[in-house]
Amino acid sequence: MSKQRSYVRLWAFVVLSLAAAAALSFFWWTADLGPDRTLPWACLPVLVIAVAAAEHFQVEVRGPANPARFTLMTSTIAPLMYGYGVPVVAGAVLLAHVPGLFNRSYPRLRAFALMARWTLGAAVGTAVADILGVQAELTGPVVGVIVVAVIVVTAVNLSWVLVEAAITDPASWPYVVRKPGFLAVAALIHVVVNTLFGLLFVFALAGSPLGVLLVPLPLVLIFAAARLYSGAFADRARVETLSETIRILSEPVDPMTAIRPFIAEIRERFGARTVSLVVVREDGRPTAFRYNIDGSYDDDVPVGPLERRLVRRGVLTQVSVDDNSALARLLREDHRRSCLSAPMQIGPRDVGVIALFDVTRSSIAVARDQASMMETLARQTAHTLTRGWAVAKVVQNERSIAEILQSTSDGIFTVDATGIITTWNPACERITGLSASEALGRRDALQRLQARTANGRPVDLENWREFRDFPREMVVTATDGRVQQLACSFTRAEDTAGTPRLVVIARDITPATEFHELREQFSQLVEMQAAQRLVVDHLQQAVAPEPPGMEGVDIAVAYVASDPTAPTGGDLFDWHRLPTGELHVAVVDVLGHGVTATRDALTVIHTLRYVAVEGTPLEDLVLRADELLGAQDSELVATVVVARFNPCTGELRVASGGHPPAIIVAPDGTVRQVAGSGGAIGWPGVGSSGVAVTVLEEGESLILYTDGLVEARRDIIAGMEQLERIASEVADLPAQELSDALVVRSLEGAERHDDALALVVRRATRPALSPRVRWELGPQAMSMIGHVRREMREWMGAHEVTSEDALLVADELLANALTAARTRAVLSVEVADGSLVIEATDDGRGDPHLNEHGRTPPPAGREHGRGLYIVRSLSRDVEALSTAGGSVVRARVVTSRSPATTRDLVP
Repeated sequence: MSKQRSYVRLWAFVVLSLAAAAALSFFWWTADLGPDRTLPWACLPVLVIAVAAAEHFQVEVRGPANPARFTLMTSTIAPLMYGYGVPVVAGAVLLAHVPGLFNRSYPRLRAFALMARWTLGAAVGTAVADILGVQAELTGPVVGVIVVAVIVVTAVNLSWVLVEAAITDPASWPYVVRKPGFLAVAALIHVVVNTLFGLLFVFALAGSPLGVLLVPLPLVLIFAAARLYSGAFADRARVETLSETIRILSEPVDPMTAIRPFIAEIRERFGARTVSLVVVREDGRPTAFRYNIDGSYDDDVPVGPLERRLVRRGVLTQVSVDDNSALARLLREDHRRSCLSAPMQIGPRDVGVIALFDVTRSSIAVARDQASMMETLARQTAHTLTRGWAVAKVVQNERSIAEILQSTSDGIFTVDATGIITTWNPACERITGLSASEALGRRDALQRLQARTANGRPVDLENWREFRDFPREMVVTATDGRVQQLACSFTRAEDTAGTPRLVVIARDITPATEFHELREQFSQLVEMQAAQRLVVDHLQQAVAPEPPGMEGVDIAVAYVASDPTAPTGGDLFDWHRLPTGELHVAVVDVLGHGVTATRDALTVIHTLRYVAVEGTPLEDLVLRADELLGAQDSELVATVVVARFNPCTGELRVASGGHPPAIIVAPDGTVRQVAGSGGAIGWPGVGSSGVAVTVLEEGESLILYTDGLVEARRDIIAGMEQLERIASEVADLPAQELSDALVVRSLEGAERHDDALALVVRRATRPALSPRVRWELGPQAMSMIGHVRREMREWMGAHEVTSEDALLVADELLANALTAARTRAVLSVEVADGSLVIEATDDGRGDPHLNEHGRTPPPAGREHGRGLYIVRSLSRDVEALSTAGGSVVRARVVTSRSPATTRDLVP
């Protein structure tokens, strides 16, 4: 059930209780069932104040495990029942609880619940007293009626509390009645105490109506005495609680083994639903131990958000779900009602925290006592845990030493002052064959083993205290005849009684010679492999061509040899810039593997480059190379593919000599084949019978490869389909990453039987050209005009336009602007509708007649004034604007396309 629904149901129960009390009072009044009042109305205000005071001043006695709270409400209701009817008693009790509605320390719902509880109980109890017959005289029957009425009020009150618990927390309300015997005793004591005080009121009223004025005096005295007793009893209970809980934790050597009974005792003593002990390990990792009301136990589990927040706070914390804080939100998320936690600290170190959830407490004083007890308990727990951890660590160290002595491969034995062997570990038994029972308590163990130094001198440790230099090596003969070489170290020490001891550690170094020989052989092998690898690296560097460095082309290659121990083979590639400006690319696959195949492939590559540079047409390239190679080595067989690529036009021609078809992949993943036909070098029918011609668009990639890339799975058709699929998936990768991905993914999970190579040629995408360019110069930068002219010429060339007139106009406008400028001059050029718009700006003083200058030729012999005339002569439109803040001159010059560029675009 949600908290909101619980509140709604409790409010409904409060309203029903008040309605029942009102209905009973109204019925009693209209039916005139009660006796006439026996007390004057003047006594009623005093009795109302007494009821309010009795509710406010509560007597609480807390034993070692069980709390008991008593209130004198019933004793103050008894005079009302004796002197007034049901309506007056119910109204008086209701009025006495009105001040509690304005008490900020009480929740509003709690105050209304108390009002409804006691009003209903008083109404029912008074009704019972009226039915039994309350008289105005003090007789035995009247006293009995008062006692029965007090019992009824107590029963109604207790029943109301149980129903309230069932409404607010139906899952745990039986916890309230988990000890019916204790509840019965507490109820009996409550009835007896309230009956006695109620009779005190009645006796006072029977003697004189003014005797009610003496009622507050015994109440105050009893309250003070009860508080003193309660404090003393609580102090004793606190001491008993602390001593008992700490005793449980400190009994074992390792306190962590007693965590469960320890926190179970805390839960019982404090009356909490759940106790959590969070311990912070030495590595800073917190772990939690929890004991719940249902008896379940969580051992060494991760901490939750609420527990982690409590550890970080490091202070005493009391919080409930009604608070407005982050901890209250975590309480609600954890389905808790309240929390009381105390940190465990040793100086600046946080050991952990003890947290109580949903503690049963009844007053501020009890809460204060619990907080004080928790602080003391946390401090003692911290000291007990750290002390226990230290002892456990010492014990663990001793066990570790014993385990080391038992499990180490080194022989360790000790000799006392008289030469008797006192310890003999299992390694000594294994090395010498002499058991511990045969060695302990004897002086002749080493003599039986024929112990001697490396030069044959006997070793006898019977008089070890007189030795200065102990032998570093010792040779012994085991009981089975084996000769063991031992490296020894000797240490003088004392036992716990102060008796001198000699500790001997002997390591078996018999296999040392064999180990050194193996190490030398291994070193030689490593050196040979390193030399071989160096040769291979140099060979790879020698056969790999330098990148052509052509603008507009990205080229990359990836290669994997079939034999990892010989990372070169018969697959080789070449790229070279021909005198015509085209890119020559070749891929060769020679039959064979290893360095020999690399040599043959290198021969084919160089031959192809030679005949390409020689000017041999592409369709005759393979046949011409076969003729040259056949004159040198008739046994060589190789498949080749040669491509010619024009970076300017994108024209691509591919010739094949028995090689798998090349593929082209577009940026969007579209794949097409470029298949040239022909026979392999060194094979009948050699040559290229057909040359494939296509255009490589911007961003498209040509992929040349060897058959090892598509035959790795022994199905060349499936291999080619897989290669095209992979190329489509990774088409947007850079050229080098694309080639690597093709090789890695094609060979993934396949058995390599041949070398594999993938070469990628990508036509680069031209960057977008800006239609406008701008230069800004200082007034002293006349020398930069030539630099600006060169940059402007390059910019015009990129836009495929040419105009010497535009360059001259720009020079004249920039020179005039620099002459007039005070701090800066700006020249900007823009392409627009087949012409160039040239604008010069300066921040000079200006010339009001600037727009009139240059319209007529300047007089002969005049040095200045020709610039604007030249500009107007070479330009279509000239505009000039000049103010005191500067001048702007704009000219439009008609241009034409660059002839060189036009020729380049013709295929």
